[in-house]
Amino acid sequence: MSAEEENKALARCFLEAQAKGDLETLDELMAPDFVDRSVLPGQGSGREDYKQSVVEMLAAFTNTSLTIESQIAEEWSESDFLSVLEPAFEQEMRMREHREQELRIARLIQQTLLPKTLPQLPSYDVAAYYQPAREVGGDFYDFME
Repeated sequence: MSAEEENKALARCFLEAQAKGDLETLDELMAPDFVDRSVLPGQGSGREDYKQSVVEMLAAFTNTSLTIESQIAEEWSESDFLSVLEPAFEQEMRMREHREQELRIARLIQQTLLPKTLPQLPSYDVAAYYQPAREVGGDFYDFME
């Protein structure tokens, strides 16, 4: 295997470990004097800082994929790093908007299932209050004779 092919294999292994959040493999592959040159404002550039940024990126974007081709095309600047992440960010935004729309529909369905009127009982004052703990509640109530 040529040195060029070996370097490509190492880079591919590094990107795969990054995409999986395999910090142990990343740690093995990073040089002792590793410096991240694509840091965002407020990020450090050392080995531990890089591994932490990988964890944060995977937590923020559920659909992140980096390829060797995108890394080769990337230059050592913040704007290029963001251009690699932009498609994943856009897809994450679409997924979140879709989830929000589904939650709005679920809230509407739940609200339409609630009783419209309260029973009138002699000597009793009946009142009802429904407030979901989050976007959608799990409990319903009804009145039965």
